[in-house]
Amino acid sequence: MNQLIQKKTLREIIVESSIIITSFLVFFGFLKQYLYYNFFDIKIQQYLSIDEVFILFLGDLPFIFKILFGIVIYYLLVYFIIKTIIIRIHKNKGDAIEEFEMNIKNEIEEFYNRKSTFLKLMFISIALSGISYYFFYKYHNEFAVIFMSIMLGQFILILIDYLELKIDELSNYIITFIICFFALLYCKNIIDVSETLKNKPVLIKYLEKDKILYYKNYTLIGKTKDFLFLYEKNKKNKKILKSEGIKEITISH
Repeated sequence: MNQLIQKKTLREIIVESSIIITSFLVFFGFLKQYLYYNFFDIKIQQYLSIDEVFILFLGDLPFIFKILFGIVIYYLLVYFIIKTIIIRIHKNKGDAIEEFEMNIKNEIEEFYNRKSTFLKLMFISIALSGISYYFFYKYHNEFAVIFMSIMLGQFILILIDYLELKIDELSNYIITFIICFFALLYCKNIIDVSETLKNKPVLIKYLEKDKILYYKNYTLIGKTKDFLFLYEKNKKNKKILKSEGIKEITISH
């Protein structure tokens, strides 16, 4: 029985892609916040409303754009460097300009299919990943984390090819993406926690059952629509207050 394979229209592709991207962003936003508040022993899911869950990623859009920017710039740079080197080689040989593109594609394919190339690229990837991790650990720099994740992903993909594992291409990318995604989130969480704990303590005037209470020496670590989250660094003590009871917040000197 013949089956007709219908090609997806542009509208269908856009709709499906939008659903996938939006779902990923919502998941990314929630997981990142969950890991962040988990450091302070706060189960953030208990204090979020449904509408807040869907917009958590908005606060991380600058970081998401940095990731995309880093990936695009890195691979464009690599492509143009390799292309420039091969074009110069063929210019010296006197090849016609029309032949450059064909020669470039063939030579890059041949280059990447060599076992010796795999080993060199794996070494370079893991070395650059280690250097990036050092800069992340020392300076808590976001771009160091992004570059480290790119190098880690590159290393995993090359390793899978080198070992000639019988895994389809889509599975390769999914495995690589998951590992790099969690590595990225783990490191970003360390940066966010570190930056938060550098903030000055706040003094909070709070109304509870017709009594005015004062909370001092607490660091403001975050908030939702209905709650405020505080943390005392010295005693490692958390405090969760309802937003409706907050009367005044001032930075302690």
